[in-house]
Amino acid sequence: PGTQLPLFGTGAGSRLDTAAPAESELQLVQRFLFELPETLTDPQRPRSGGADGSVDLEDHPSLEEEIEAAATWVIEQLAAGIPAEDIALIVPELDPYATLLTDRLRRLSGGGTALRGYVEGGLRLAESPAGLRLQTLLTALARSLEAEATIRLLPALRRADQGNDEPSRPLSASRAANMAYGAGIVGGSPADPTGLCEWVPRLTRRRDALRKLVEDADAATAERSDEPEKRRHTVDRQQAQRRLHEIDALLPAVTALQHLAEDIIGGTSVRTTWAQIRAFAQTWLRLPPDPPNLLATFDQQLQPLLADPLAMHVTGLSALHFLIEELRRGRRPTGRFGEPAVFIGTPAHAAGLPFSAVRILGLAEGAVPHTPHDDPIVPDGMRKRIEEIARTQRPDVVVPRLADQVLDEIHAVFRVVSATRQRLALSAPRQWVDRSEREVSGIMLEVATALGRRLPGHAEEGDVPT
Repeated sequence: PGTQLPLFGTGAGSRLDTAAPAESELQLVQRFLFELPETLTDPQRPRSGGADGSVDLEDHPSLEEEIEAAATWVIEQLAAGIPAEDIALIVPELDPYATLLTDRLRRLSGGGTALRGYVEGGLRLAESPAGLRLQTLLTALARSLEAEATIRLLPALRRADQGNDEPSRPLSASRAANMAYGAGIVGGSPADPTGLCEWVPRLTRRRDALRKLVEDADAATAERSDEPEKRRHTVDRQQAQRRLHEIDALLPAVTALQHLAEDIIGGTSVRTTWAQIRAFAQTWLRLPPDPPNLLATFDQQLQPLLADPLAMHVTGLSALHFLIEELRRGRRPTGRFGEPAVFIGTPAHAAGLPFSAVRILGLAEGAVPHTPHDDPIVPDGMRKRIEEIARTQRPDVVVPRLADQVLDEIHAVFRVVSATRQRLALSAPRQWVDRSEREVSGIMLEVATALGRRLPGHAEEGDVPT
């Protein structure tokens, strides 16, 4: 596959024309990207006379600054008269770039309205506000209502006689922890789920103790109304009253949650488990409106899997882990292609689509193209052997290798660059998602080589051979 790179062009003889008029930097990149070293180092070939605004090469200290620069670049293209649907942001992979870019674009305003981003393939369902809350519920159940996991869920539970709106005095995480640990609740664990049954009895005892404390404080205040300690007793009573009110409001939801956990741990099938979780979420879980109808969307995604007869054999904790994995795997659409929204996708998504302005992000070493990792199940050696055996029956059989995947990514980037009409920008973060330091991708060097920019005061051409 490495010898196929020159196939991007048509050879030096057809692409080298010194009599041609001056070309823009974008035209130079499209003409000489991935050309043969002999062509790139030819002193007679056209080179860039300096930046003309059609091609930008940038590097940024971190991913966050790269995202911010991309948002600024989008605003510049809109100001230049390019419509949003004719702007593309190309990323190495959708996660985490797509979520970060759509959130940043949403905070921009174009013509008084929020700027939208269309993500080819959609955003992760589990990373939406409602998806995160549903995942919190599933995680608490999968950990057998362990105190730490359930405390994160308590503020999201619907209180008695409360709708889906945020309460006037929301329950903070610290007060939820005080409620659970003050009642002596440890909860269960995946290894020992029996502790999940202690939530309702311990909270009930804690509620009764607080109610008695309030009654005793009222009686003591009435008997010793003139004592100097009256103010301290009043403060203690107010704290006890507030905690009593919080437990009273949440106890019905916690009771339903404990019953749900007991049924699931008892061994219900994944089909029954999801039906019970959905019913609980509709009644007791406050789900944000983004995305709308999350439960219906996730249910539609699950139906083909739940209809399989084998789903009856996935029970208990295995059913919960299955639902968590499916939620993390699920994606939600962000619109339709062609709507007035900035396109966000990978090079494979955008290959062959013409855009007036294209910005390729994440051009860090090992990201574009991805560093290949050998398949431990079917390594390249075995793939070659399979291909040889198969070709004895059918000569046209081709078994893909790791190098083919890399070449496919390079082909996709080349097609994206070739289809760009006006503006091309490439950026690389010095610090990657995992906070490791990265060098720029070879594709960035290939573009710089195709440009052949001359540095002021330097006689040499500065070519970087392919």
